[in-house]
Amino acid sequence: MLKRFFTALLLLFFISCGNNSSDSKEEITDNKNSVSDSSKNDGRSQFTWEQISKLIESDKANNIRNFECTKEDWETAIKNYNDTVIATLKTRKYATPELIEAMSIVPRPFFAYNYEKNESRMMQTNDFNVILDLGWGSTMSAPSIQGFMTANLNPKKDEVALEIGTGSGIQSAILSRLVKKVYSIEIREKLAERVNHTLKAVGYDNIETKTGDGYYGWEEKGPFDIIIVTCQANHIPPELIKQLKPTGRMVIPVGPAWSRNQQMLKVWKDPETGKVVSQRLLASTLFIPMLGANEGKKDKK
Repeated sequence: MLKRFFTALLLLFFISCGNNSSDSKEEITDNKNSVSDSSKNDGRSQFTWEQISKLIESDKANNIRNFECTKEDWETAIKNYNDTVIATLKTRKYATPELIEAMSIVPRPFFAYNYEKNESRMMQTNDFNVILDLGWGSTMSAPSIQGFMTANLNPKKDEVALEIGTGSGIQSAILSRLVKKVYSIEIREKLAERVNHTLKAVGYDNIETKTGDGYYGWEEKGPFDIIIVTCQANHIPPELIKQLKPTGRMVIPVGPAWSRNQQMLKVWKDPETGKVVSQRLLASTLFIPMLGANEGKKDKK
């Protein structure tokens, strides 16, 4: 199913844009002293090999990852990413200098990891339209769709964002370079625990995550200037509308699960009437389903 999904999604994005796991528990050790401050990135430049190697050792010590990465592997992956993905991004009309910078300094090869299989996907990150399997039914969207959705949110430095569907954490990481604070919700508990640890280890201090059903949003942290939904919804969740500021923007794929009839919508509130307004950004797209209440299941908020 996932293989067919990846293939269909690639085809759909080319045509349209042109340009929540196992019930068993696994312990994640809390080793607070495993990462020194020197290994954390300041968010203004790409990660060095020395920083990445310390972070990988931290993840190994905390039962998060188990892959080996040489300096040559890392530098090759980053060069390929810059030469292909970032080079392509620069040709897109929607790509502002701020977006290009954010996607340049966030290391996609580091986030490209299947946590269920404990396998790196870093050498598969040099394609502008490739979708990667993270395990437990979750995927990492292609750079093309990440850039497109982010650009249409028009993020600003003093704003607060909410992401529904943390996944690998890369979309939150990109937004964290563009806004003041990012909150993110992931329903798959195992994935949420591992990615939360990795984001903290890397040094993304303005990102806060939780395990829960994104359909209900995160009321105590709202309202939000930006809401980005990175999974399919049958409809626009009412709680997300309530948690959107009067001047806020939301981008969300809406339509039937596993269907090519999903549409990418930009949603906001009319400044005069307060009524919800939507604009279709993509006529046809395909995202994995939002789990929990979106499927008619009652889940924890």
